[in-house]
Amino acid sequence: MINIKKMIECENNFPKNFTNVVERPYGKLFYNENNPQSHDSNHAIILNLAGDLEKAVEDIIIFYEKRGLIPRIYQAYQQGEKDVLFPVLEVKGFKYEEWDNPFFFHEKESKICPNDELYIKRVYQIDSGIIDIIYSEDAGNWTVKVLEYCVQSEDFHLLVGYVAGKPVTMISLEIMDGFSRVDHMLTHKDYRGNGYGRTIVDHLVNYHSAISKNHLYLYAHNPTAIRMYIDAGFVEKKLNLQSWSAWKE
Repeated sequence: MINIKKMIECENNFPKNFTNVVERPYGKLFYNENNPQSHDSNHAIILNLAGDLEKAVEDIIIFYEKRGLIPRIYQAYQQGEKDVLFPVLEVKGFKYEEWDNPFFFHEKESKICPNDELYIKRVYQIDSGIIDIIYSEDAGNWTVKVLEYCVQSEDFHLLVGYVAGKPVTMISLEIMDGFSRVDHMLTHKDYRGNGYGRTIVDHLVNYHSAISKNHLYLYAHNPTAIRMYIDAGFVEKKLNLQSWSAWKE
């Protein structure tokens, strides 16, 4: 049985491998002044909704602004958090956006037929070929910096697929407490349509089953990616978890 509370704890703490964290009575502040453009590296989460939220938001503003960073707050998946937080954030001059990110857990056998042209291996450093994949997806240097930090962790597995020695697709896996999180699924735009993305997802499923008994999960909203994950054996779970981000310009 999936412990959703534990999964939420893992989600809230996923930046730990690539940023710094300061704990407060009301929550956590993640920050990395060396990667200011990365939202995931620089945001707060409010875990205690029973405290003085106005003072908490003021503290968050001061914390980030004195470091030259944009004050930003992410969801912490606490019940009713939007109802109590959004009015305070609006008064303090924050803007916000909301979106749906359905969560998927691996529960079935993969139906994917791998493309044997693809050679896949775990990598421990970010080279120019991997950077080319990231940039081809319109992701910026902030993603490169995040991954440079992440690959230094033994719990973070970056898998890269090669065709004739050239990196063309990638995916990441983070092993946490009872859960393993899939991310950074990217295929170079010049190599799409060959089944390389499907192949590396299928490989990741088998790779994970060989090293961990954790629940394997991800979230996705792109219809094409979702079909690929379903074919790989992932099943959507209706968790009613709303994603949002608020920032003060």
